[in-house]
Amino acid sequence: MGIRQNDEKCFTETHKTNLNFSLECMADAAATSGIHGNTEKYFEDTTNNHNKVLVEVLRTDTSFCQLFVIIKTRGKKQPIKREVPLFASPIVIDQYATITGNLSVQAEDVEWVALSCVPRQVPTPFPGPPSPGFQACEGRLKVTKTFCICCKDK
Repeated sequence: MGIRQNDEKCFTETHKTNLNFSLECMADAAATSGIHGNTEKYFEDTTNNHNKVLVEVLRTDTSFCQLFVIIKTRGKKQPIKREVPLFASPIVIDQYATITGNLSVQAEDVEWVALSCVPRQVPTPFPGPPSPGFQACEGRLKVTKTFCICCKDK
């Protein structure tokens, strides 16, 4: 907590969310972010409070699809778009968990965070052709938002 010169008290708070995701790999679905593919919002901030957000993605699938993180910030027309890269060799945690890629992005004044899963245009680092049938981007999304609220001191 801090006190501003104009008699406002300011408070900072941090909220965290951890989500599992599974997005079907689709090429022709319409996307709200201007990216074709299967796009879904996983976090939205509808307040006007100043914030800083850390977005962390752990990818656990081995599909032949590209996974993108899309972050829309206030005051910017175009969202931030980053691909979650695949590792050349997956990291096996235990018999239940394998991490195939990860990405962390920090942004200011975030409005929403979405993930998009699209068919890969370039070869994957995993050997062999893509497996037939259902393809999906899967993993965990962690969003940590720190924000500030200032109130008049009465």
